[in-house]
Amino acid sequence: MPIRLRARSALLLAGLTGFAWGCRTDFDAQCEKGNLMCACFDDGTCKAGLDCVSDTCVDLGQETGDESVGEASSEESSSEGSESMSTGDGDGDGDGDGDGDGDGDGDGDGDGDGEVGGDTQISVTIPQTDVSRPAGIPKVAYSETSEVFLIVWRSEAVSNDEYEIYGQFIDDDGQALGASGGFRISTTGDDGDADVDANVPNIAWNSTDDEFLVVWTAPAGTAKEQEIWSQRFSASTRQPLGSHQRATHFGPDDDQDYSTGAPHIGYLPASGVYGLAFLGQDDAFEREIFAATLAPDGSPASAPVQLSLHGSPGDNSIEANAPDLAASASSDVFMATWRADLPNSDEEIFVRPFSAAGTPLGSQVQISQMGSATDFYRADAPAIAWNSDDNEFLVTWQGPDFGAPPGEAEIWAQRVTTSGTEIGTDDIRVSHMGPDGVASNNYYGQYSAVAWGDGSWFVVWAGLHDLPGLGTGEFEVYGQHLAASGAVSGEQVRLSDMGPDGDNTYRVWYPAVAFGGGKNRFAVLWDGDDDSTIAPKTEIWLQLWERPSGP
Repeated sequence: MPIRLRARSALLLAGLTGFAWGCRTDFDAQCEKGNLMCACFDDGTCKAGLDCVSDTCVDLGQETGDESVGEASSEESSSEGSESMSTGDGDGDGDGDGDGDGDGDGDGDGDGDGEVGGDTQISVTIPQTDVSRPAGIPKVAYSETSEVFLIVWRSEAVSNDEYEIYGQFIDDDGQALGASGGFRISTTGDDGDADVDANVPNIAWNSTDDEFLVVWTAPAGTAKEQEIWSQRFSASTRQPLGSHQRATHFGPDDDQDYSTGAPHIGYLPASGVYGLAFLGQDDAFEREIFAATLAPDGSPASAPVQLSLHGSPGDNSIEANAPDLAASASSDVFMATWRADLPNSDEEIFVRPFSAAGTPLGSQVQISQMGSATDFYRADAPAIAWNSDDNEFLVTWQGPDFGAPPGEAEIWAQRVTTSGTEIGTDDIRVSHMGPDGVASNNYYGQYSAVAWGDGSWFVVWAGLHDLPGLGTGEFEVYGQHLAASGAVSGEQVRLSDMGPDGDNTYRVWYPAVAFGGGKNRFAVLWDGDDDSTIAPKTEIWLQLWERPSGP
């Protein structure tokens, strides 16, 4: 592959995964526009005029607004777990959950946080002693029919610098269904060829046929342009169906100036099609969000159509990035969300629905308003899920708001109708990382994911917090339960335990979450390194979480 394409593929990956505060990069595209914090280079330097502080590139010169950071609104205040439990729960401890441990969360482990078991390693990248072969960017979906989760991720298990896509089925108790460490899904080029990667997987469940469809990006054609590929799996037999195939033809074939990235997918049972939202880059280096549909076998059902429009056509200084997608089975529409530049250098979150035929509906709608329209207040890395009870969506994202000091990013949420109209509280604050208003880059949340299940939302993210025993720069995964209205319910919980507390050698990135109705549990995934592996050996980890019982 020409070096130019390799560099562009890396740059595309930087945008599509939502690199921002505390981002991790392994290529020479670090701390580009929109990134306030990144890991320093090996020589202790940073790009873009940032300063290297405690191995992190930070912008110490950013100005903040003069408004104070507000606490959560009354609608966002805790609505569960604050009242005392009544007796008569069946186990005699008076906590109302019937599990006998007295903590009221129903999971039986006695700690009251909703966790079921501990951190479980899902991937095993061989050799375990080779820290240069990480596993990362997990995604997960659940079959309500067969009651199994399928987890997918990228890994360098074949050779250094060659990513392929891997997967693992697990049951409702988090037990692997198959060989330990997972199975290989993609076969891209010749094994050992570091210039031909499979990357950034995603997954959806087909409720009609009880199948999973996995999608990812990989080279295609003689020019090896980046396109999207697909592979079906039976949820009942847990076996592949057919072989992987090309799912998109973006731009002219065999033209490497056209690239795709960040595929996200959903399924509509009424129409029997998958919806695809992805990042497309044309020969002018302009990035926008595109939509397409796929047939049940994963082949193209409609040609890609541009969904976003930011700036003038051909203007690559104003772009869209970091898409996600969810499907409304009730309304038979898909909803895409993304982060985009505004002409004044602000960055905000947008949504737009499209039909089962792949046709954009209505206009793109801005749903976030992070502070004032300046370089500092930027929203990024949106995630979206569908509420099947009320037929609406919840979008989450990361960003600072009015009065927050540089680097103090939190997780926010907004309810949206199937037509893209905002409803309920505006910009709900989900996370509380560290003390409010502290001018420090040691506390923030990033890379959120969200799922609907058991009549409520569960939002997860990677964050830096001030919990006792945690050190500076020690990322862990956190979660927050929300009522259907978006109101924050109960306390945010820590979900990961990567390495000894106080040691920031061990970190987490890219959480994912899905709800399994078999035992009413959320499966939370992330990539991280732990002291049970070889630091910094990055693998895929799982934590099951149940909604704590309450009045």
